[in-house]
Amino acid sequence: MRFYRPVGVASEKVVFALQEWTDSCRSFRTQKRPKICFLCGKPLEPFFRFERCCLMRTVTLERLGGCACDALRFIVRGEALRVGICHCLVCQKAHGAPYFAFAVFPRAAVSLSGPHVRWESSLNYHRLYCAACGSRFANLVGDEVELPVASFAEAAGLVPQYENWTIRRLPWVTPLAVRQFERDPEK
Repeated sequence: MRFYRPVGVASEKVVFALQEWTDSCRSFRTQKRPKICFLCGKPLEPFFRFERCCLMRTVTLERLGGCACDALRFIVRGEALRVGICHCLVCQKAHGAPYFAFAVFPRAAVSLSGPHVRWESSLNYHRLYCAACGSRFANLVGDEVELPVASFAEAAGLVPQYENWTIRRLPWVTPLAVRQFERDPEK
């Protein structure tokens, strides 16, 4: 950024004014009172790491993520339809883990990119894997996409709301304080 010295003003005055402006900006950021929207005058609401006001209500949340080697990437726009944990035998074997934590989004809200391998583990349930590192990338189910919570660069806010296939839960895994389903929940 360039600063021009006004004609006829000593450089010391310009430096003092610049320092005063910087100090006022710093003190505004550290104030304990709620921040106010400069257009509508209402307090800003917390919105993840950001704050929003009357103008920003149309801003869409975007989340990024990908596989372990970053050959596959995804961008998700908007909030998750639901977040869950699956204890089914196929998820346990596909991940090599005791359960699979996932977030479900509408297919139109997800952009997938990169070379992948597809496996139809059950009727109309396609599991996508990275061709390079083998990481589980996404599941395509009808008009929805399930993405592994651990694949997001920022997974804050993706908290499980339910657990399914609890009849397959390993005995040493503690249930969460959320809805429990022995098999698939009714949507």
